[in-house]
Amino acid sequence: MGKLIVIDGSDGSGKTVQTGLLVDALKQHGSVAMFDFPQYDKFFGKFAKRALHGEFCDFAHLSPYFASLPYMLDRATVRDDICSALEQGNVVCNRYVSSNLAHQMGKLSDPEERRALKTFLEHAEFDELKLPRPDCILYLSVPVEISQELAAQKNPVKDQHEENQEHLEAAGQAYRELAASEPGWVMIDCTPRGKLLLPEAIHAKVWKIVEPIVASSLL
Repeated sequence: MGKLIVIDGSDGSGKTVQTGLLVDALKQHGSVAMFDFPQYDKFFGKFAKRALHGEFCDFAHLSPYFASLPYMLDRATVRDDICSALEQGNVVCNRYVSSNLAHQMGKLSDPEERRALKTFLEHAEFDELKLPRPDCILYLSVPVEISQELAAQKNPVKDQHEENQEHLEAAGQAYRELAASEPGWVMIDCTPRGKLLLPEAIHAKVWKIVEPIVASSLL
């Protein structure tokens, strides 16, 4: 059985680039598959994108219990594919359940409510929908002001989350709390001197964490 590694993080942090670099590095350890979430070219991913752009309601301020559902269903459609890939080797996901946790928990300020939501989301995704639990979640941390600037260079059209700095800051705080308290989470500072590190430098940090995890599965 292979390892499930998740790359998550701030907008503009280079998640897609780091996912690709990690997939290439993992090829030396055998079979590797990659999944990218949300799947904006698939049914539920398209629905989530339309919702984020305000087609149905004020999605950014919808109850996190309901707003989380399209993302859950999007992942559930490829659950069997992920499990099958793990039987053959390692799997890398560009965002996963962790994104739902951080962005939805960021909508709540009360610690008890956040814990209750976390319990609900993890039970729904891992226990009810039977998604495999990740072996490692790498959170690529970038300050919101730098994140927004980098994201705007890539895509000037913002959705309801991307244009809401308060939400991004709250989600970032939730990511940091999860990385500090949850087993398997690791935070990588991508801007140690106030400027985004080169992709190769970030990958070196990623690989230092991931290599011993996947190597242990070969013993």
